[in-house]
Parts: sequence; structure tokens; C-alpha cells
Amino acid sequence: MAIVAVFSALATWGVQQLSNQTLAQLLPYFLIGIALYTWLSPNLGDTDKPAKISAPSFTLISGAGIGLYGGFFGPGMGAIAALLFASLLGYKLSKATAHAKPLVLVSNLSSLIIFMFSGQVLWAIGLCMAATQILGARLGSNLVISKGSRIIKPLLLLTTLAIALRLLWLA
Repeated sequence: MAIVAVFSALATWGVQQLSNQTLAQLLPYFLIGIALYTWLSPNLGDTDKPAKISAPSFTLISGAGIGLYGGFFGPGMGAIAALLFASLLGYKLSKATAHAKPLVLVSNLSSLIIFMFSGQVLWAIGLCMAATQILGARLGSNLVISKGSRIIKPLLLLTTLAIALRLLWLA
């Protein structure tokens, strides 16, 4: 979590150096790539598989990657983190999703602190988004517990593509 926090803070500072137009052009294509990987990945299921890398390597590589992505872009970060846990550590999808949640929280808090110090927080919108995020996480967790990975993969695909298509439409 410390690695995620540091890299998220660095990426949040970095994103403030770019124009909104540049970000809007990059993000949809990155999300479409994630959706394609999710759709085509055979490693996402209801059983654990052997890890492809060691836990310390995963911590460094994935912590940095999740932090950079979360601080720089944000949308789809939970899906990316879950995919990393499933693909690299072999976690079943429900376990991977559960392990991703604390990393998303740490990244979001780290970014929030940087944005606060920069005076770039729209509090009313942010608090509404936080409330719906908490509600969505609660509903999603219950859904994962009751339905398993057969619901997670389609929802990951649907939400990731929906965000990407909306961003393309707005661009």
C-alpha cells in the first residue's frame, strides 16, 4: 500500500502538468485495452492458479503500476488491480477483487491529498462521488460473495467499456 500511495501521489502531481484534452484522448483507448484483456484472459475464474511471479516482485511492480495509473487516470483502477492479482498471483477473481479494494482506497486518498494541496477539489461533486463509490463497493462485494466470478468478468467488461465509450463520445 505504501508503494501505491507514493506512486499515486507522483502520478497525481504529473497529471496536473497536462491538459484535460490530452487526458481525455488517452484514457478511452487504455480502457478499451483493459476490456479486451479481461475478455480474452483465461486466468479469470473461480479457482486460484499458480503465481507467475513472487509476492515481493508483485508488490513492487503492481504497486507502482496501480499507483501510477490510479494517480494519473483513475477510472478502471479497481479492474486493473484485480486483473493484476488474478494474472500475476493466480488469485481467483473474487479474491483478486477483494485484494484490490484497499489499494484503490490508498491511491484515491493519496491523490486526494495532492489535489487538496493544489486547491483542485470540487468538494460537492467529490463527496457525492465518494458516497456512490461506497454504495457501489458494498453492493458489488455482496454480489461477488453470492455470484462469484461468473458475474465479475461481465461486469468488469461492461463498466470498463461503458466508461471508455462515454469518454470517446464526450471527446
